[in-house]
Amino acid sequence: MSALDVFDQMAPDQAPPRPKRQRPAAAAAAPSVAPLALPDGVVLTRASTVKVTPVRWLWQDWLAQGKVHLLAGAPGQGKTTIALAFAATVSAGGRWPDGRSCPPGDVLVWSGEDDPADTLAPRLMAMGANLERVHFVEAARIDGELLPFDPARDMLALHAAADQIGDVRLLVVDPIVSATPGRPCAVPLMRFRCTERRAGWSRGGTGACPKVLKKHRRCSLKTMSIFGKS
Repeated sequence: MSALDVFDQMAPDQAPPRPKRQRPAAAAAAPSVAPLALPDGVVLTRASTVKVTPVRWLWQDWLAQGKVHLLAGAPGQGKTTIALAFAATVSAGGRWPDGRSCPPGDVLVWSGEDDPADTLAPRLMAMGANLERVHFVEAARIDGELLPFDPARDMLALHAAADQIGDVRLLVVDPIVSATPGRPCAVPLMRFRCTERRAGWSRGGTGACPKVLKKHRRCSLKTMSIFGKS
């Protein structure tokens, strides 16, 4: 019989104050450890640790999902026309030039040369695009103020907007030099690829869409491949 049982059997006027049960002391909180700061420098990945994945295609063998494709050529050769034809095909779920069908999806278009009202939208209409699924990137709102779209600054915001749309399959940037300042042409292209990787556009999931970049007519880059056929 425990001491507590004895107290329970005593008359109320005989029983001493009931002892309180002792609660176990709370374990002391573990001291917080600050995360180990990694030194600055080049980050290397061993090839044996890379998880190999297949290329996903929007247009088989021509437009790969999550990759950058460069349209390059002399002035007046139809670079913007080709890019808009891509946009029209994707938005309407049409057919590619080789006859393969294209699953319908949304398209983002940023142009530093042509006006959507009198040039881009009419050309897309003539190409049979579904204008409900084409979205022109006009500006970025920062602290209530509308500012010109800047990929180096606004790519994360553009990724968030694409996530809200939900089915973006193509991003057209025309031209790449106007979108990302710098000379020569290799510099803005590299900067664009860095910013879109930080925003997650080159990874899987929403937003992992092909990027079609049109080379500026004054650029001295000699690459003449049209859309990166592998």
